[in-house]
Amino acid sequence: MGREARAADARRREALLPTGLRRSPRPRAIASPDRQPPPPAVRLAVAAAVHAVMPPASDPMPALEFVALRAAVGALVASYVVNRDDPTSPRTDRDYGVFAGDLAVRPDPDSGLWLTVGHAWFGRLHQNGQVEYADLASVDYPAWAAAGDAAWGCPPPPALWDWQERLLPGVADGRAAPAVVPRFCPEATERVQGRLADRMPSIEALARAALALIPSEVARAR
Repeated sequence: MGREARAADARRREALLPTGLRRSPRPRAIASPDRQPPPPAVRLAVAAAVHAVMPPASDPMPALEFVALRAAVGALVASYVVNRDDPTSPRTDRDYGVFAGDLAVRPDPDSGLWLTVGHAWFGRLHQNGQVEYADLASVDYPAWAAAGDAAWGCPPPPALWDWQERLLPGVADGRAAPAVVPRFCPEATERVQGRLADRMPSIEALARAALALIPSEVARAR
């Protein structure tokens, strides 16, 4: 492989990763002071488009590899909508990054049962210290609950996308409800980040297919 080809390959491998993750698996605050996540209509459109283009999972309870791939596609699509740019262009300090760790899930608010799974999601750390958490695996929550002989108490949303602090039990909607608590792990993020870098061509292809499904008026609503 020649020098130019190696440089192009290196740029491709970095294309997914936001500035704060290129050399460290720890998140860094985005430079632009976005004070809120994208509007609900944009979040729903991004989630629906990514779900539509993802290949079928091989199991009702998808493996971490599939969950991470979906999060990577979501991060690229969300970054495009935020920045109105090509998803393979150099990353900016407003981009979403892929994170990993585990997810504690409480299916039944009346039970003390918590289920924990290895997990990956995308999000951003804002200048005010708040973490924007975006989880497209919310559609899998009922399957995760069933694996633990529990029932999920409400229809799963296409994405769980909000400030992370609002996901804590009793905070999301002011009443007892199924709850999830993501726990970020730098080591897990580094492993997932490395695996995704090897799949950038397919991630970019899926992101482009998803972007074609998002109406321009929805993207402008950001």
